[in-house]
Amino acid sequence: MLFKLEKLIKKKKLFSNEKYIVIEKDFFHDQDITESNYLERGILNLAEAKYWREEGCGAACLEMVIHAIEEKHIKFGDIIRLGQQINAYDKERGWIHDSMVRILKSYNIKSFRKKMKSLESLARLIKDGYILILSVTTGLGGGNFDENGKVKKKGGHLVVCFGYKTDNNCEVSGLLINDPDYWPGYKKNKVWVGKKLINNSWNGNLIFTKIHEEK
Repeated sequence: MLFKLEKLIKKKKLFSNEKYIVIEKDFFHDQDITESNYLERGILNLAEAKYWREEGCGAACLEMVIHAIEEKHIKFGDIIRLGQQINAYDKERGWIHDSMVRILKSYNIKSFRKKMKSLESLARLIKDGYILILSVTTGLGGGNFDENGKVKKKGGHLVVCFGYKTDNNCEVSGLLINDPDYWPGYKKNKVWVGKKLINNSWNGNLIFTKIHEEK
């Protein structure tokens, strides 16, 4: 499928000082599964709630994309169980992008995965009507040092991206994201993030889904 994507993606032109948001409505969901909400979110017990609170970024991002596109809410726990059935999550590797695409397709949502290099390529996808799931460092802290003094690598956490801004030179200056993280300082609902943080944290992997056709 990947070799056909270049024909699918339109080469949208970016303009200076441009701001484009592919979807305006609120479709935010997080992975903050707690004792007070785990049943409502479709999780069956507190042990699962504790585990998926830390590891559920992929499910929360899929929950958001389905909500944004299908105008309906599929519970976090239902996505987790479907993911377990098709091995979409691995304890060592995290969320498997190919399998996440399969989950979206099971809800009749056509999706693709790809590796890209530039923020401009992401902006062109957004301008063409796509909503994106990006693989970034937790807390967008790529390049920073962890508690052991090691540099944090790119990737390892998933966020949803659905808007961009450009500067005077038509270069992308920021992306609009929803970050489902359970940490209050990391969780983001419709927050603009500067290009430096994205470049330091995004590893090039993404899933993209058409949210509407251009009018």
